[in-house]
Amino acid sequence: MSSSISESVAAVVFVINALVLGLVRVNDAWRSGVFCLCLGILCLVLVRRMARSLRDNRLRRLSLVFAVKLAVGTTLLLYCWAPDLPTATPWRGFDPMRYYWAGQRLLEGGFHPDSVAQESMINRGVVYWVAFAFLLLGTNPIAPFLANCLLTLLASIMLISTAYAEKTTRARWDWKLGLWMLIPQFVWYDVQSGRDTLTANGVVLAVCAFVLVSRRGGTSTALLGLFGICVIGFIRCQMLPAVFLIVIMLQVMKVWRVRRRRLLAVVIVVVIAVVGLTPSLFARVIGGRGFSGWNEEFRRLDIEADRTYLVLEKHQEDFSESSIGRLLIPPNTYAIPFYLPVRAVSYLVIPLPGSLVGLFSPAVLDWSWMNRLSATMTSLLCIACTPYLLGAVHLAIKAKPGTRTFVIPLAILLVTIAGATVILHVRYRVVAIPWLAASAWIGALENPQRLRVYLAHVLSASFSIALLYYLFKMGGV
Repeated sequence: MSSSISESVAAVVFVINALVLGLVRVNDAWRSGVFCLCLGILCLVLVRRMARSLRDNRLRRLSLVFAVKLAVGTTLLLYCWAPDLPTATPWRGFDPMRYYWAGQRLLEGGFHPDSVAQESMINRGVVYWVAFAFLLLGTNPIAPFLANCLLTLLASIMLISTAYAEKTTRARWDWKLGLWMLIPQFVWYDVQSGRDTLTANGVVLAVCAFVLVSRRGGTSTALLGLFGICVIGFIRCQMLPAVFLIVIMLQVMKVWRVRRRRLLAVVIVVVIAVVGLTPSLFARVIGGRGFSGWNEEFRRLDIEADRTYLVLEKHQEDFSESSIGRLLIPPNTYAIPFYLPVRAVSYLVIPLPGSLVGLFSPAVLDWSWMNRLSATMTSLLCIACTPYLLGAVHLAIKAKPGTRTFVIPLAILLVTIAGATVILHVRYRVVAIPWLAASAWIGALENPQRLRVYLAHVLSASFSIALLYYLFKMGGV
């Protein structure tokens, strides 16, 4: 399909989608419909402008990709998300549902903090985001969905611009990086009034803006990066250290390429380490309690007791005696660093293979089933892309230009989410999805023969792991 035809089809899809949303029987649906139409027009303008600046007319097809994302998201919203919201309780249940009700209370309370006093401080940022979406677009489930999609569009444009700036050679398939917007788990979590895709998009905006500004400058790019940092700090400030570490590592790698500047790279690392380890300085900047508070926490923390509580009491229904997730909980504090690599890689495959059981014969098509389906489909995609991910890692080790820009953020984010909680939460993977897609995209530059070797290794490893899983689960090994 030519680029002009793609834009025409996208325009039709945007209009139909806006009409559907505008006619839904919810509060202020017309405002959401109008905003959906404006979002479609904005997409057409921004994508065409990006295609012109990057000199790749095929990029105009991404308007249709975003239109499909909106259409699929609207379908999921109307049939798998919105119907379950009235049955949810305002103070308990699935986090995005709780944020939805808290956002309503915040809006009704005139944005006074006391109206959401029962919410934890770390959750109030997303509640304000949802309430602000309600204020602009109406108090309905459509508002957070469209606000999330707007941020995803901006992040996608930034990621593609960065990829084109870092990749020195052009290929006919380069525009397909934009297909990451259709990754099932990202599409589904954009529908919800949660904070996972917001955090992911904030990280993309911040890191990509740093890369682009350091290469060519640009006030608008810098402002988008600043906006991304604000989103992270507002929605999930715990991710700020990871973003700063990504930026530092990218800068160190950039300096390290010049042999005469390697001493400068070492100095940068030492200075950052000293500043970062200064008691309470960095932690207080991001709203934490300071390192003294963390030291007290670690002194009183008993990982074994915490493990027993989490597995056997709070999450008893989620774990069996032969649970793999239970085995990946570190037995003590000193084991955490050794568990992190395995836990990080596990985020590429969870919740497989257990999620396949009963997946295609659900009792009801609700949000919990869509959580399982989207996570399972995304895990299958990750496994299929593993040869390209390995290719990207190999190219990054060889210092192939542009590869480290995507592999370093992916590695840091996977380790960050692997160590974020004791239990593996599959929705945390959403933060790394854009970088998974970008790393696989850049990994396609690897030698085809080497990629076939990687594929053979992945297939043999998948078969071996599946066999061990069966023996462990069914055979009582």
